Amino acid sequence: MNILTGKRVFVYNGRTLQDPDPTIPAERVLKVWQDQYPELVNATVGDPDVDPEHGTVTYNVNVKVGRAG
Repeated sequence: MNILTGKRVFVYNGRTLQDPDPTIPAERVLKVWQDQYPELVNATVGDPDVDPEHGTVTYNVNVKVGRAG
C-alpha cells in the first residue's frame, strides 16, 4: 500500500478545485463539488500525480460523456 503525502489538488476542466477535507477519499471530494458542478455525478478521479518538489498530489477529474437514449 502506498501512502501519498502532500497537498491534494483536483483539476477539473482547467480549474483547480479546493480539497474540502484532506481526510476523505479522493473520490468523495467529487461528491462535495457536485452541487456546483452537476456533471461530476458520473466523473472519476484519475491516478495521482505526485510532485515531491512542490509537495502536491494532483488528481485529474475525468467526466464520463454519454448519450441519453
